[in-house]
Amino acid sequence: MRYPVVWLSKATGVSVELYNLLFSSLAWDRVGKYSAEDIERMAKDDPSNFLKTDEDWERAIIHRPGSHGPQKAPKKKPVAIRLSPDVVEDFKSTGAGWQSRIDEALRTFLKEHPLKRA
Repeated sequence: MRYPVVWLSKATGVSVELYNLLFSSLAWDRVGKYSAEDIERMAKDDPSNFLKTDEDWERAIIHRPGSHGPQKAPKKKPVAIRLSPDVVEDFKSTGAGWQSRIDEALRTFLKEHPLKRA
């Protein structure tokens, strides 16, 4: 399976340009002239490569597409709720994190208007 060059670049720290050089179908004739040491040197000289030493790799946390790191806050409970279209659009228009802002608005409302328990 061939991974997209941009993802490989982000996952390994090697620039897109270097991957394009090494993996483009037009470059296969040029790849043979590079030794493993040449490629290693090019990767270390690449200004966009921030993983230059074995220690860098040991400390690195590589996030693969579709995976998420640990949550900063306790998990929230997923629910399906019906809201008015204008309310949803107003919150969505505020950008990323709009669902968290709905959660915060509901928390604020509950603090100011405690529910009477049956």
